[in-house]
Amino acid sequence: MKNKTTYCFLILFILFGLLLTSCGNSSPEKEAERQRQTQLKTQTKEQKTIKSKVDITLRAAHVAYNVKRYDLAIEKYNIAVTAGWLDGIDLYQYANSLDREGKTEESKIYYQKAYIELQKFYPNHTLLQVLKTKGYGE
Repeated sequence: MKNKTTYCFLILFILFGLLLTSCGNSSPEKEAERQRQTQLKTQTKEQKTIKSKVDITLRAAHVAYNVKRYDLAIEKYNIAVTAGWLDGIDLYQYANSLDREGKTEESKIYYQKAYIELQKFYPNHTLLQVLKTKGYGE
């Protein structure tokens, strides 16, 4: 009887161990999503730090863009982008300003970057459709 109890206990112990190890396993998709979320959080923190440094410059760029002074907008957006600012909407406006000032080849680079950033942080933004019709994206 003692051997039977020990045997049953051993089987239960092994099954419990298997259960614990199988619960800890995650699929590659879940792990990839977890890593992507971690990267997005890190990038968001970095962007907040950069934004505090270029906030006034960005405001000036927005005003210049809205009053169609694309030459001034380019100058101000360039400062922000050089500092590492990657907001999709601002990148789109920078690219659009470059395009309107005749800097087509450079604008293509920033339209593509805008598409990538918009897709990450604003997956339903209307500018994504605008960029797709221009041939950017996937």
